[in-house]
Amino acid sequence: MARVQQIVAAGVVTELNHATRNLALLLGAARELIHQSGTNLVMNEVARRAGVGNATLYRNFPTRADLLVAVYQDEVDALCGLGRGSFRRNGSGDHPVGWSFLRDD
Repeated sequence: MARVQQIVAAGVVTELNHATRNLALLLGAARELIHQSGTNLVMNEVARRAGVGNATLYRNFPTRADLLVAVYQDEVDALCGLGRGSFRRNGSGDHPVGWSFLRDD
């Protein structure tokens, strides 16, 4: 999702990346609400906070469970990216047991 965040931050919106921007806005809004209130999200509130219509929300995430999985997957991807970055900086190839899946080789 790092690329999505770059697109949103740059304010670059075309027809092709408009859907990507909406996806990033929805995930960000859901993440904020999860941090504030837990996983019992009100879907309408997610759409409102993201600044998109309910149809956009439900087209991307038909159920609350789908949205929660996407938010958690985004978090896991970010953590894995941090791990990969530390392997590159370390350069030694050392890694905690069971974390070798983060290596790029």
